[in-house]
Amino acid sequence: MSDREACLIRPETRKHKVLDGGAHAWRMTSQEEHGWNVDAWLTVFRPGETHEWHDHEEDELIYIIEGEGRYELEDKSIEFRGGDCIFLPRKTMHRSMTGGEKDVKLLAIFHPARE
Repeated sequence: MSDREACLIRPETRKHKVLDGGAHAWRMTSQEEHGWNVDAWLTVFRPGETHEWHDHEEDELIYIIEGEGRYELEDKSIEFRGGDCIFLPRKTMHRSMTGGEKDVKLLAIFHPARE
């Protein structure tokens, strides 16, 4: 039996950081804090903001809560809108771009949990 417990996590109670390109992100879960083997970030991009080229050591699953834009990958682009889900295998170079006049809000889930 695990010592992990169900809990409620509210974004407004989490520390936030500004990413390269201006987006704001809140770390919702962590292995250190919750003992979970997933890491989740709530991220908000205002129109015109981006997240610069980067990759991760972990697989990433991105759920687009609202807004529209595109993810640029090394060899293609993925257009997205609210309700879409994007999978990025580990080590996939990518950056995100907003589109339209509204904020983009997304939840990025990493597995295994990031340190």
